[in-house]
Amino acid sequence: MSKSDNVLSGLTWILRDGTKTNDIEVVAKLLEKEGEGYPIVKQSSLPSGYFVSTIWLGLCLPIQMPPMIYETMVFDSTGEPIDRARYEDEQAAKEGHEEICKKYSNVEDQKG
Repeated sequence: MSKSDNVLSGLTWILRDGTKTNDIEVVAKLLEKEGEGYPIVKQSSLPSGYFVSTIWLGLCLPIQMPPMIYETMVFDSTGEPIDRARYEDEQAAKEGHEEICKKYSNVEDQKG
């Protein structure tokens, strides 16, 4: 087990189906599925030049209640993050993704 595994093994993860786990091996296997899109909820390239990505983070931090295990980030045309939002569940993340896409669809990318 690597040093990073020791740090991560004591943490609680909430999977996309709502199941909680402390088993880092389960999480590692899911993250290996990145090519299959497990962490990705939705991604959108906007005509305005922005890229919006919503992903499952999964990590349940004890200082953050309720746990915000999904994140949407907005990137400008150079790949710099310019905005983000976090959500408690996948449905809220999908709705938030669409709201952010609407917000940035009509905003011109100043770097593009």
